[in-house]
Amino acid sequence: MTGDASPQVEGEELPEGWKWTRIGTHYAFKNGLNKAKRFFGQGTPIINYMDVYGNQRLSAADVRGKVTVTNDEADAYSVSQGDAFFTRTSETVSEIGYSAVLLEPIQRAVFSGFVLRGRPKNKELLPEYAAYALRARDVRKQIESRATYTTRALTNGGSLSECTFPLPPEPEQKRIAQALSDIDDLIASLDALIAKKRDIKQGAMQQLLTGKSRLPGFSGEWDVRPLLAGLSQRATYGIVKAGQFQDSGIYMLRGGDIRDGRIVEIPPFVSFEKSQEFSRTVLNNNDVVISLVGYPGECAVVPEWLIGGNISRAVGLLRPNSSLASDFLACYLNSPVGRGVFLTPSAGSAQLVVNLNDLNKMPMPFPSIDEQMAIANAMTAFSNELSELERRRSKIAELRQGMMQQLLTGRIRLV
Repeated sequence: MTGDASPQVEGEELPEGWKWTRIGTHYAFKNGLNKAKRFFGQGTPIINYMDVYGNQRLSAADVRGKVTVTNDEADAYSVSQGDAFFTRTSETVSEIGYSAVLLEPIQRAVFSGFVLRGRPKNKELLPEYAAYALRARDVRKQIESRATYTTRALTNGGSLSECTFPLPPEPEQKRIAQALSDIDDLIASLDALIAKKRDIKQGAMQQLLTGKSRLPGFSGEWDVRPLLAGLSQRATYGIVKAGQFQDSGIYMLRGGDIRDGRIVEIPPFVSFEKSQEFSRTVLNNNDVVISLVGYPGECAVVPEWLIGGNISRAVGLLRPNSSLASDFLACYLNSPVGRGVFLTPSAGSAQLVVNLNDLNKMPMPFPSIDEQMAIANAMTAFSNELSELERRRSKIAELRQGMMQQLLTGRIRLV
C-alpha cells in the first residue's frame, strides 16, 4: 500500500508479520451534524461527544441521545457498524481525538458535530482490534502533539490520518482484541457488583441508623438528643492556616485529608510550639474529625498514628463522651441520614459547608453503646467488602493498561 511507505516510529521494531500503518490508510473522515437545540430530544439516535469519550467499544445501548433529522441528513451523517468516531474539539488538548469503534449496528443513527466519523476504507483493520489500537498510548501522544488550539483544542481528519500504529496480521488482531475485551468485561462486571454493594450498604445505613431495622439481640426505644449531649466538649475547629505548615514537626490535619470515612492523605506539619498554642484541639484517642469545607461533612475516627496531631481551621473536632461511640458517630455523620441535616449552603454561595453550632444542636439517636458498636461494625463490614472489591478492580485496571501497551506493540505475543 502506497500510503504505508514509511509510517514508522524511530527505533521501534515490530515482530515478523507486523507493520506500521497510518490511521488514514484505513479510514475516510467526515465532520458531524450540527443542528439547533430545538431539534434534540426526539427522533433518531445520535452519537454524541460523551458517547465516544466514555466508550472505546461503542454499542447501541451506549447511545442515548436523539435528534430530528431529514432524510438527506440521515444519509449524509449515517452511522454503520465498524465506523470509528473521534472527539473533535474540547477545552483541553488531552481530551481530543479519543476514539470509539461501533461494534454493532444502530438503525438510522447519525453523529454530532463535536465528533469525527472514520468510515473504513478496507477490511485490513478489524473493528474489535481498532477499538484498542486507536486508544493506545503512543497514538494518543501523536494526536495530542498534532492538535491545534485557539479558544478550544481541535483535531481534524487530516491530522488524525497521519498518526501511525502497529498492525498485526488478522488472526493476531482477533486474539489481542479478545484478550483485552475479556479484561474489560471483567472490569465491567466488577463495576456492576460494586454499584450493587453500594446500594445495599446505603439501604442498610438508612434502616439501621434510623432504627427501622434492628440487629439481632437489640430492641427498645432509642433516645434522641442533640449531638452535644454525646460530646465531652462543644464541637470546635482549629485555627492554624496553610501558610504556617512546614516539612517536619506535629501533624496538622487539613479538610481535604479526610474522605471516604478515613484519612486519605498524609498531612503536613506545624511546629510543636504552634501546635501547643492550640492545645484544645490536640487530637486524642477516639476523637472524630470532620471536614468543614472542601469536602464538607467527611468524617473519620482519628487513627493511632495521628494521635497528638492538631487540626487546621478547615477541620472540626468532635470528642465523644461515654454515651457515644466514636465509630457510630463517624458512621452516622458520613451517612445520608446524618449529612442531610447538618450541611448548609455558605452565605452568598451554593457551596455546602458545616456549621459547628448547627452540628452541636443536631438531633441524633442514642442507642445503647453495645448497639452503637454493633451497627458500626456492620457498616464497617460493608465498607471493607467494598474496599476490597475496589482494590481488586484497581489492580485489574492497572494490569490492563500494561497488558494493552505490551500486546499492541507486539512485545507480548498471544499464541
